[in-house]
Amino acid sequence: MPLVSVIIPVYNVERYIEASVGSVIAQTERDIEIILVNDGSSDRSGELCRKLRERDSRIRVIDKENGGVSSARNAGIAAAEGKWIYFMDCDDLIEADTLECAVKKAEETGADACFFDYDRVYENMTEPKRSLADSDGFVSNVDNYRAMFSFNYFGGMWNCIIKAELIKEDVRFNEKISIGEDQLFKFECFGRVHSYSYVPQVKYHYMIREGSALNTVRTDYTYAADVLCDGMTAVMKKYGYPEYARRFINTVYLQYFHKLIMNTYPQSNKKSLSDKLDTIESFVGTDRFREAVKNNDPSVLGRAIRIHRHFNRKLWIISYFAYLISASKRMGKKLIK
Repeated sequence: MPLVSVIIPVYNVERYIEASVGSVIAQTERDIEIILVNDGSSDRSGELCRKLRERDSRIRVIDKENGGVSSARNAGIAAAEGKWIYFMDCDDLIEADTLECAVKKAEETGADACFFDYDRVYENMTEPKRSLADSDGFVSNVDNYRAMFSFNYFGGMWNCIIKAELIKEDVRFNEKISIGEDQLFKFECFGRVHSYSYVPQVKYHYMIREGSALNTVRTDYTYAADVLCDGMTAVMKKYGYPEYARRFINTVYLQYFHKLIMNTYPQSNKKSLSDKLDTIESFVGTDRFREAVKNNDPSVLGRAIRIHRHFNRKLWIISYFAYLISASKRMGKKLIK
């Protein structure tokens, strides 16, 4: 049994995959298996996966029809044989001692999971993302949701390792959504994690490239937010999370409203202003949005709350105009009739 199973979904990343997988091959922890799940790539990614396998016998390649990142990760989970599972994106990089540090900290403390810091690497700058923890440590009180549900703990799956036994049998990514699947999966994992540890060092480099998720205009945030928060609510009931978790879910919902705003108004979105405002109004006009506004805890977002506050007034102004324009359009239609 390998110590760590590294699961990497691969889709059309021929420019980056060799460097990304190379950073895993170079890990100081040698007792690992590297599972490359080629999710129906149409470029040379599948061919490069097989070349990498020839380079290192620890690499396993799974070829499948395209089904999305969740489907690819689920295929990786089913194939994983390691004691620990680690998920990595196929165009990012990790420090050479990432897995060694995480496993060492987890096993020294007897934790079920171990988190570490990461940064976002843009073309002209690097933005470190730190957790709420001030130093390395061990948390055995799983009711400390303010720490576990911190903004940076709760991002992607690539900033932590988790015991395979906690997820292998019946925890899977939701293949119906392509936004927030990490958050929903992690939320359920937290229901099974009795303790976790933390390495206060940047070990993962999230590369912001042209065409990456943060630079892609999307309009399905309303659907994604509903599915995500419905799923999180079901998980909350399943594991008996304290009521505080509901406030966190509401905060996540507002976070998706912020994402919707940011993805509605860039110049690359060619929809008309009226259509854009209708999109915003359709989100803020729901009972769920009103409940989220009344009962949330934005402090769990850590440093990012300053961004939330900065945009808060603008968001409400946009929402107000969205309501007025939508209402006037509806009134105009009634007058025509």
